[in-house]
Amino acid sequence: DAEAILLAAQDTDLLVTVEDHFLTGGLFSIVSELLVRYRVAADVLPLALSERWFQPGLLADVLSYEGFDAGKLADLIMARWHRRN
Repeated sequence: DAEAILLAAQDTDLLVTVEDHFLTGGLFSIVSELLVRYRVAADVLPLALSERWFQPGLLADVLSYEGFDAGKLADLIMARWHRRN
């Protein structure tokens, strides 16, 4: 909900959105619009599938191919965290 997102933006150093679809029109877009509407500055790391269509397959296979397993997501988040600190 909007209040939770705004509180998180104020109380944390990095917001991360993770979505198993394209970046455009997803959670990152919603969070960004909310932050702009309320004039809240926040560092947001959007993680989403590439902006291209992929081979049909089982969701687990697609997510693995796209680098959406726990280890790869953690690596991306930690890399961004270390760049900011």
